[in-house]
Amino acid sequence: MQTNRVDVMYVHDARTPEKAAFAGAYEAFQELHDAGKIGYYGLSTHLGQDATVLKCVELGWYSVLMVAWNFFSPPSLTDTLKAAADKGGDFRFLYPLEASIKEKIETIAMKIYGADGVDYLPEAEAKMGLKNTCVLPKSEGFDFDVYICWNIQSALDPTSAPTGKYLYTGYLPLTEKEATTPELVKKIVARLPEFMEEVYPGFKASMDWKLDVVCWKLEGVAKSISQAGTQKVPVKSEHVRGLYFAGDTARGYGVAMDCAIVSGMICAGEILGKDFGFH
Repeated sequence: MQTNRVDVMYVHDARTPEKAAFAGAYEAFQELHDAGKIGYYGLSTHLGQDATVLKCVELGWYSVLMVAWNFFSPPSLTDTLKAAADKGGDFRFLYPLEASIKEKIETIAMKIYGADGVDYLPEAEAKMGLKNTCVLPKSEGFDFDVYICWNIQSALDPTSAPTGKYLYTGYLPLTEKEATTPELVKKIVARLPEFMEEVYPGFKASMDWKLDVVCWKLEGVAKSISQAGTQKVPVKSEHVRGLYFAGDTARGYGVAMDCAIVSGMICAGEILGKDFGFH
């Protein structure tokens, strides 16, 4: 092993309190520890864990326990482990619990495995579910803080981009007034590449092309021509009294849920005889 010292020596797969209490192993550990060959004495257990862990706590021999604890574990094991932790000792986490997932990964990589650092591919960040928030504040002239959503589509579908390239999509909701105000649109168009440069240094220099599209009214998902635009059915039936329609294929505008909501507002206006601002 090319080392003169082992940090932790385990009694492996102890399934009973009796195995955890085997004095011969503890005596050997004491001898090796006094000689500077062993740092800590540990035990791993995967079956019969409750009784085994409680015995370890009672004995006070062990500094490290390796247990099989996950979402399949019985609640009793959680209580047992909490009781063991409450006994105290010199245990401490390797990193602050409030650290980000990246900070935790980097701490493990650098402190345990001796890495110089960690580099992340966009695909890896996508799989980790990392989200970076890009916001244009209300103070910039918008009605509300504008949250810009973005994703790297090619991380999920590599065929959406050429080999070695990535397809990135950014999108955000605007009011009709904002979408038709050039000054506000320019702020968004300028902010997106700057934001990506902050996330991925070198992003702007590596861009092959980009397309900025602004829509002040969007069409919902249409399964046929008759379900789009002016061809959509009106919310009030022309043939059956008291029959109304609402949904993304009835009169309205927007995408998916937005379209259905607008359609519902138009429908409610027809039924109640009120103007909710959608026509």
